[in-house]
Amino acid sequence: MSPDLQTNLEIPDLWYDIYARFLPGTIFTFAIRYLFLDITTIPTGVEIILYIGAGYITALITQPIASLITDQIDKSILRNKKKEILFFRQAEKALGDGNHHSKIVSKMHGEVTFFIQVALLSILYFLIELIYLSNTSYSLIIPWVISFLSFGLSIIVAYRRFKRAENDLVIYAKS
Repeated sequence: MSPDLQTNLEIPDLWYDIYARFLPGTIFTFAIRYLFLDITTIPTGVEIILYIGAGYITALITQPIASLITDQIDKSILRNKKKEILFFRQAEKALGDGNHHSKIVSKMHGEVTFFIQVALLSILYFLIELIYLSNTSYSLIIPWVISFLSFGLSIIVAYRRFKRAENDLVIYAKS
């Protein structure tokens, strides 16, 4: 890679933005467009950029709640496994900040937050539907199903993150 193209942006920060903000927010804004506003035309390039920007901002607004939930899931897993609350940060430091394994553990934090964001934004979509639109029961059930599934997936990924960090630390200690 050319030295001119190098950046100081760390991969985990980029992954976190993509997984925890960009993707769930963009999905939400396009769901509003197609399902709530019933706009089925193909969006223009400018509209796509505006929806992506609005999605990113929406996910930034819900981020504090998603972070609280993600932290509670982490604490619950760590408490159950009798580990310290700072286990993940300690694991990343022990593995080395630039280490591939450390970056994967950090990226997985963004994945957990992605599913929490999808759950929160599904509930928000439900509330918008409930207040403004629909009397049909199926359209009110779908966001709850998505929310429930996303929350469950966030717990699964959080547990996988813990196991990954734990296994990588064992491998690192042997080398």
